[in-house]
Amino acid sequence: MKTQIKSIKTALVLPLLIALSSVSLTTSFAVQANASAGTKAKAKVKIPVDIEMKCHVELIGGGETISFTNTPHKNMRELAQLLMKQKIKLNSDDSERAIYKVKECVPLQDRFKGSRAQQLFLDTPR
Repeated sequence: MKTQIKSIKTALVLPLLIALSSVSLTTSFAVQANASAGTKAKAKVKIPVDIEMKCHVELIGGGETISFTNTPHKNMRELAQLLMKQKIKLNSDDSERAIYKVKECVPLQDRFKGSRAQQLFLDTPR
């Protein structure tokens, strides 16, 4: 008699445990999936993408050149302010020279509008 009761209890308890564990796993998965979705939504912060730009610049002390830069700034005014704080080397043996004025900037694949800038770009080794 005790053996029959034990087998009946085991027969009832085992499916109940399996059902409870699957419910627990499903709930856990649903909570983790929602947490992941929330995390992904928060992670969609705009990361600035650098744009390859080329700029026709005038140097302090005279001279003009083409300066290449990667920047998140699309606004010409912001880019000009950023570049005027920089110094560039014209040759490997030359000392650094500061940028005095930014005349024109365009994305790397675009053409300059000014003829002087176009000629400088063609003469610039890459």
